[in-house]
Amino acid sequence: MGKNERQPASPDEIRRANLTFIGFLAISVIMIQDFVSSGVTDASAIISVLAFAVAIPCLSVSVYILNTPFAPRFFVTRPYNYFIILDLISTIVGLAAAFWHVLWIAALVFLATSALAFIVFIKAEGQY
Repeated sequence: MGKNERQPASPDEIRRANLTFIGFLAISVIMIQDFVSSGVTDASAIISVLAFAVAIPCLSVSVYILNTPFAPRFFVTRPYNYFIILDLISTIVGLAAAFWHVLWIAALVFLATSALAFIVFIKAEGQY
């Protein structure tokens, strides 16, 4: 195994990622329902709908990949890591824009707490 190659992902890593992606997918579908039924009325709604248009197919593919036999090796590849970043960023942007559509301060609170949660996650991952 080369210097920059990672070991295959553990079943626990795959399970946690799968739960995360399923959760983000469920939230994305629930949030987009409101825009489908009420229509897009402003810039924040357009941004939210476009972000979810990227997030939903990407998250669906991620859930599929994580439930295949080749997931442990594929999960640690650089292209898939970039794909995961696209999944997460598009979901966060979609949610932030949806919150902005409702109340701009809610979007700021969401972004601040998301950043804090990400920092806690990174610190927790470094402990293991």
